[in-house]
Amino acid sequence: MPRVAIHEAVTKILDADTIDARQKMWQLSWICFSDDQERPRNLDGKWDDLPSPLQSQILDTCETAFDSCDPTPIPEGSSFSSTILYEAWCFRLAAPPSGA
Repeated sequence: MPRVAIHEAVTKILDADTIDARQKMWQLSWICFSDDQERPRNLDGKWDDLPSPLQSQILDTCETAFDSCDPTPIPEGSSFSSTILYEAWCFRLAAPPSGA
């Protein structure tokens, strides 16, 4: 698998017209907010390596997803989709402060 710079990966997601806000939020969270063991193995760079304007655009996109989508339901039992983790990581970092 070829190496991909984080800024290229997130720009591709942000510019994609074929995926909805929720899908963008999940993918951006996986790339930007997950820990090293969960991130794509072919990715070079981390959240802190991104320029501030791009970080702001990512956070705005995630906030849009939170505003326009219902939360992903958490199923009964001990197993669940990894997208629930992506959404949780994103919410932890990108959600507007309580009462905003």
